[in-house]
Amino acid sequence: MRTQDTQLRDKTVPIVVLIVIPIFAGIGMYAYGYSFLNPSIINPNSFYNNLLHRAAQACYLIVIIFGLCPIVFTAQRFSKNNYRYIANEFEFIKKSLFVGLPILIIVVIVSQLLSHLQVTIALSLFDAIFAILAASVATVTGCFLRIVTYTARREFRFYLARGYCRISSGKQNNFDKIKYLFLSLESYNKYLV
Repeated sequence: MRTQDTQLRDKTVPIVVLIVIPIFAGIGMYAYGYSFLNPSIINPNSFYNNLLHRAAQACYLIVIIFGLCPIVFTAQRFSKNNYRYIANEFEFIKKSLFVGLPILIIVVIVSQLLSHLQVTIALSLFDAIFAILAASVATVTGCFLRIVTYTARREFRFYLARGYCRISSGKQNNFDKIKYLFLSLESYNKYLV
């Protein structure tokens, strides 16, 4: 039987790549944007500023590579021991996308409204909006790429259904068992279609 601790370990890599690394990208873009809007405080062409910008770009690259990783490593990922891991990871990525996408839409709408209405705001608030936008773009891009690369393969739905069945068998609560059985049936039906 799996505990919460092992479920958290199953989600460690997606949490780091889809949440922590985009936060670093947002912080790097915040500092980079702040230096260009305040050249008297920080030299925009300084070594550290360029390093922050390159680090933010590297964060985006890591997220994109993580999203496209299932294209290359599918055979070893779909072994018998990984069905539960795949189901847990897929659920986490789906939830991250459902949270990240509305944040991205709200930030884009707010930034467009501010520029369209020509509202003057403090530079630090503008930089914060830019940092949130940078982080949410990275999260949504990584989640979307991961879901697309997983679901592009027809057999993924079969493995996902098996993972949901294994999770369901380990649950103690009847409502959780039924939830995962329904998810399993839904995934298996998508596999058959």
